[in-house]
Amino acid sequence: MEIDYSNYSLSELKDARQSIDEYKYPNRVIELDQRIASQQGNRKEITEAPYQRYSTFGARFVAGIIDGLAISGISFLFAYIIVQISESLNLLVDLFDLFLFVVYSILMHGTFGQTIGKMITEVKVLDAKTEKPIGFRQAVIRDSVPLLSSIFVASIILIFSTKDINKSDSTLIYNSLMVFAVVSLSWHLLEIITMLFNAKRRAIHDYMAGTVVVNMQASDEQE
Repeated sequence: MEIDYSNYSLSELKDARQSIDEYKYPNRVIELDQRIASQQGNRKEITEAPYQRYSTFGARFVAGIIDGLAISGISFLFAYIIVQISESLNLLVDLFDLFLFVVYSILMHGTFGQTIGKMITEVKVLDAKTEKPIGFRQAVIRDSVPLLSSIFVASIILIFSTKDINKSDSTLIYNSLMVFAVVSLSWHLLEIITMLFNAKRRAIHDYMAGTVVVNMQASDEQE
């Protein structure tokens, strides 16, 4: 059932905003934010600000590219140092690369709510209900799928690195990695689809962790 907020006073709008279920009625939340801000006096900016606040898809895409470049640099430097020590430590390099991005993401989000890419593009991960900074628990949950995926691949690498690989082993490794690749691709596609079809642009990992990504510049303007 639609609710007409056009005749609500400012205090009534604030009461409605405080009591509404953001998960069930995200579009109503945006409308309430618009009307509250409009009644507080900045009509031109507020008409767009609530939408801009959660309009983060492009910024997150660019942030991912920036983070990828940063991670590549760290990976190259680590590999170079390890090779200088001993060329027999290639396994260590592989494992480091496997966990580097997910550990980086958890540490940065848990500490700052942002990776380097998100800092540059001015978006930040916040708690979905309170819109306050998240901690490491939510950061770990948010990246739990890639973390578990990394552990799965690392297990295969470690198991077969200690034995001579025969044809049967090679087939098992190939099939396991193919399953992993399909599941990983499907997960990323579902993440994108979910993000595009809800008002706050929350991906599956945001729903899992109870987080939301906001445009900090739009947030500042709204305040």
